[in-house]
Amino acid sequence: MRAPRGTKRRACRDAATSRLARRVARNSNGGEGYRLKELRECFGTEFASNEQRGLDFRAPGGESPRDVMHRVMQWLGALAPAGRPVVAVTHNGVLRALLAAATGWNMTGKPPIKLRPAMLHRFTVTRGAGLALLEGNVPLVPALSAERSAPPPPAPAAVPP
Repeated sequence: MRAPRGTKRRACRDAATSRLARRVARNSNGGEGYRLKELRECFGTEFASNEQRGLDFRAPGGESPRDVMHRVMQWLGALAPAGRPVVAVTHNGVLRALLAAATGWNMTGKPPIKLRPAMLHRFTVTRGAGLALLEGNVPLVPALSAERSAPPPPAPAAVPP
């Protein structure tokens, strides 16, 4: 049995894209899985003063949002010539770096938009290897009403006469 034509090429391309994507994740050296609020409570004034460095914030032994931004932009730049949409699933640290790149936010003070969890954030690569935010916080599934706890059942199949 033979694989459909083009399958090997797609598999190699997908594997290469996957390897690139793994390199994009931010190394926060132990801060993974914690919310900013939890890190602020745990490390107090030391964290707050480091946080004021914005894009140059760096956990001990970790990397800065600026480092992440550069790596993500290189990855996106490598994908852009194909001209196809890209879907990337990542955590809030990378999303915040993307938001900073797209809006000019220096990561001090409040962000231009609050990135809500489990939402789609649409960016586009612009000329000159830039990034723009098209829309943020797009729900992935329609909200369920308070009266229903599950989506309605599918309509019954039509029965031929």
